[in-house]
Amino acid sequence: MKIHLLNTGFCAASEHHLLRGAARHPTTAAAICMLLEHPTRGLVLFDTGYAPRVLEAFKTFPFSLYGRLTPVTALAEWSAAAQLERLGFHARDVHFVIASHLHADHIGGLCDFPAARIVLTRAALNVSRLRGWRALRHAFVPDLLPADVETRAWILEDFADAPLGAFGRAHDLFGDGMVRLVRLPGHARGQIGAYLPTENVLLVADGAWSMRAIRDNHPPDALPLHIAFDNAKQTLETLGKLHRFHLEHPAVRLLPTHCPQVAALVKSGESVAL
Repeated sequence: MKIHLLNTGFCAASEHHLLRGAARHPTTAAAICMLLEHPTRGLVLFDTGYAPRVLEAFKTFPFSLYGRLTPVTALAEWSAAAQLERLGFHARDVHFVIASHLHADHIGGLCDFPAARIVLTRAALNVSRLRGWRALRHAFVPDLLPADVETRAWILEDFADAPLGAFGRAHDLFGDGMVRLVRLPGHARGQIGAYLPTENVLLVADGAWSMRAIRDNHPPDALPLHIAFDNAKQTLETLGKLHRFHLEHPAVRLLPTHCPQVAALVKSGESVAL
């Protein structure tokens, strides 16, 4: 199964927020999503990254506060849909979008894929029904979801397949063992990752923000951890599970969405095949 990394833009951040104890240096966090060419199911996106729609959505109060906290740079030609065109595909060729969670940097381009089934957990679907301040509390911007999300949703109810290490039971999405979804709670309600056994890759989403954090079991700064995350305790538990998985399976390549090492592989607005 071929994997493409798509870099859809970035937001401004500080190193000390991303990694506890780091210097107070300005940095950027890339919003990378992944295109999977499944041999029988066609094109599958793991998240959609940023798109200009995010900038429009951030103009409306109270979501303008979100935009001020995470200043975003996103161009139309950087969007996942535009990058697919350059790869020779069309947005309508995407049959499935796996929404790891509903933060803007992961679903910003979701409306560009009108033919795709939207794979998400029941907990994430519940977040999608929030509005106003309650939505903002979960870093969810309702305008980024298509109006027909409920009819297109493929809701994950059970994780009852063979366990994947410390993550517990997985969900074999297509029943062929090629995309095994796992729970990664803490950062966002209902967050999931995807293990691709044939490629020896684990898509981590925001289970951790960098490979350095996973290798060292090093958490983010206390301020975002306790204010901006869904559950601080579960976040630390998920980081610990990723750390153990990395130690137990060193040959598996872990890809956190915002990892600087991953971003170094592909510039904003560009794609690279693994």
